[in-house]
Amino acid sequence: MNQLNSIIIEGHIVQDPRLVAKAADGDDWGRLVKFDIANHRRYRNREGVVMDEATFMPVQAWGDLADKCLVCLKKGMNVRVVGRMRLSKWIGKDNGERRNLEILAQHIEYRSKRQKPDDGAGDELTVIEAAGDAGNAGEPKIVYDC
Repeated sequence: MNQLNSIIIEGHIVQDPRLVAKAADGDDWGRLVKFDIANHRRYRNREGVVMDEATFMPVQAWGDLADKCLVCLKKGMNVRVVGRMRLSKWIGKDNGERRNLEILAQHIEYRSKRQKPDDGAGDELTVIEAAGDAGNAGEPKIVYDC
């Protein structure tokens, strides 16, 4: 039985999504796109001083979801990412162990401006999502197109 590994995080995209890897012809995992989001939190400390805190999280998207991220997402956009956490480990050039906690996206929501400002509706929620069993690869599908 798989244990629950799920995360929902909202934040602003720090830089435009970038294509990191592309599958060779015939491979089924598709493309890999990475981007970082900044999650901001404002709170009061014990002395009553307002504090700001930012957490930066790396996000990975695979397959068709990655393709849509390249087309639809831009630096500065506010997004909600649903996915699972993965801890990557490797040995660095100095023989020291390195670790990186990242989100493997399965569902991404963002607000896009409507083309006609006079329709009275304002922003439109757009959702891109991986297929139910996609995990970190598989065949993501688009639920709502941008």
